[in-house]
Amino acid sequence: MAPPGVTLIKKFQYRQAPEEWSNTYHFLGDAPSTDVDWQDLIDALVALEVQVLTIRNYVVRAYGYADTDNDASFVYDIAGTGDGVRGTVTPSDEGAVEAPGDCAGWIRWKTNYLNSKGKPVYLRKYYHGIYLTPETGDNDLIETACKAALDAGVGLLRDASTGWPGMADPHHNAPGVGKSSTYITTRTLKRRGKRPS
Repeated sequence: MAPPGVTLIKKFQYRQAPEEWSNTYHFLGDAPSTDVDWQDLIDALVALEVQVLTIRNYVVRAYGYADTDNDASFVYDIAGTGDGVRGTVTPSDEGAVEAPGDCAGWIRWKTNYLNSKGKPVYLRKYYHGIYLTPETGDNDLIETACKAALDAGVGLLRDASTGWPGMADPHHNAPGVGKSSTYITTRTLKRRGKRPS
């Protein structure tokens, strides 16, 4: 059986239209047993993730999974009739520019697993709506405040805190040392139909 997890759905503007993207976070321990407990867990995770998300993003929905191999156990409409919970990261570099929507920064954590070639397997999460440094000749460099937020997210999202039991890998183990990207990377966004339950 797969470990429990939460998928957070974010919304931002992409090609002049709202676009949704997501990250799934497995967590240590057991799944909540009531809707109230699910909501408390998700609220705690959202409070952490918005510290990594830029002001271009809003957390709008969440899905809670008692077992991430099966359908959602809990669906949480965070936005309701509003915009959702906005990211808190504002660029600090004067002249910072918005990266294209299909570009992202990332955080990765080392797991205890090796791939078929004997290389370490990493748990990686991507974050869209990033900002870049001003035009200085190195146009792929993540802006200072965004980079600091990604760096802080390594511990914020991995470690246990109030209401959040700490992140797990898909095998239900705590990930190890983490780091974040210095440069943007591409992560294709696809317009999708209705998300399955």
